[in-house]
Amino acid sequence: MPEETGPRPGKEPALGVSRIVRGSGLRWILFAVITTIYLWVFFFLGTHLVHQTNQDRLNWDQQHNIHLAEIAKQRAEAPPSEADSVTNRLWQHLPHYTDGVVNPLWPWVAARFSTEDHEAFFERGKWFNLILTATFIVLLGVFSLQRLSLPATINVMLVAGLGALLPRAPFFQPEPLFYIFFFLSWICCLVLMRRNPLWLYGALGVTSGLAYLAKGSVQLLLLVFLAVSSGRFLARWYAMRKYPDETRDRWNLANHFIGVACLAAGFLMVAGPRLNYANQYYGDPFHSYPSYWMWVDGFEEGAAFMQTYQNKEDFAKLPPEEKPSPFNYLKSHTIEQCLERMWSGTKAKTLDFLLPKEIKQNKEHNKPWREILPLRGWYLAYLWLAASLMVLWWKALRPPEERIASVPRLRHGWMVGFVFLAFAAYAMAYGWYTPVGKGNRFMLSLFLPMVFTFVWLGEELRTACARVKPKTLANTVSLGLNLLLTAAVTWRIIELVRTPLFKG
Repeated sequence: MPEETGPRPGKEPALGVSRIVRGSGLRWILFAVITTIYLWVFFFLGTHLVHQTNQDRLNWDQQHNIHLAEIAKQRAEAPPSEADSVTNRLWQHLPHYTDGVVNPLWPWVAARFSTEDHEAFFERGKWFNLILTATFIVLLGVFSLQRLSLPATINVMLVAGLGALLPRAPFFQPEPLFYIFFFLSWICCLVLMRRNPLWLYGALGVTSGLAYLAKGSVQLLLLVFLAVSSGRFLARWYAMRKYPDETRDRWNLANHFIGVACLAAGFLMVAGPRLNYANQYYGDPFHSYPSYWMWVDGFEEGAAFMQTYQNKEDFAKLPPEEKPSPFNYLKSHTIEQCLERMWSGTKAKTLDFLLPKEIKQNKEHNKPWREILPLRGWYLAYLWLAASLMVLWWKALRPPEERIASVPRLRHGWMVGFVFLAFAAYAMAYGWYTPVGKGNRFMLSLFLPMVFTFVWLGEELRTACARVKPKTLANTVSLGLNLLLTAAVTWRIIELVRTPLFKG
């Protein structure tokens, strides 16, 4: 992902401590050994989570997901009707059916291993998600090792895997699929802040389309990306006019608008069957009951609305003044009520994401844990501070000729701006939604992308520091920072393995 991952001509490899294994098989052997141990821990804890937690499939919306998987299977196996078009016959085999709440990807995937015994189907779904998340975290490690140092790669796998993926694996829900495709969409967005080839816009369209098929909340990420990338366009356009000889930035102005079209094309290609079905049945391709629930005061009100308006004929009868919308909500609530709902919800969601409550273990070690990694906010803060330290170091060490503002350095500012704007947008959106629906699974989708982003930025800055003297010291400090984080997570793993009890 970084533009410059190797050493400059005539320079030593960037990672002083790890360069003895960078070009050899030893680095990959160490990675394989550590990954094998990590997988044992992942499945050891995952097995206990599967057997100790989430034992009632009627809790939450899991039985409903099972029901939707059966519908998806029936629709795929139904003989085509003569009245169906060729497109509809093709799309009935693709993820398309939605009840307006659950998007089709997870039911469509679960239908591949469905069984009439719902309890057995429930267990299969949990094990599928556990295996899926373990496989993805290994692939992420392989991808990261080609671009990051070995200590940084291990931290990505440890913190992101145990902090985001494992907690949601033992549920018959779409979150594992959504987290994966949301992360891939996030990475596409970040890289597009650095350089913006057209194919990458298309890749963002495909990955965000798959994320949308899992959960519709990826739309907010796309809105944030379009806002920040449009600001990037304006800033680059201004810089080109003011500094016409500046050519070091690989961000192409012309690609911005064409790329947005490629993004839309990729998104529509993947999400098209779902959009077509929603348009035919509900009269709106992007129909989603949660988008209406955002503008009611509680779950009961939202459920009553869904029961009253179940298809496009019902929605055609909906009076505009009764339609849940921002305008109608403001008409029936004061500004003070709106600000209170936003503030209290955003505060609750942010604290629940960064510092979830954990049970303190007793001396007998027989109390169940509530969280795998309860100090999520501290891990993110540590990674951010480590990256900031490398920034200060680089500014102090860089030669005088490099101590000028340049467009290439500003691209990191756009990436950081995107990260924090996305976090703020989701915190406020989920905070506003709190009176209708709670749960840490909403905000938890941000943890994996933010961990990877901060680790990657720290690695880029470590490489920059290593290009100026003293190289070995910069790399050693980076290694020490990574090892401290690894030690903290390892100590938590020892606690969990020693007392593998979890609150159900």
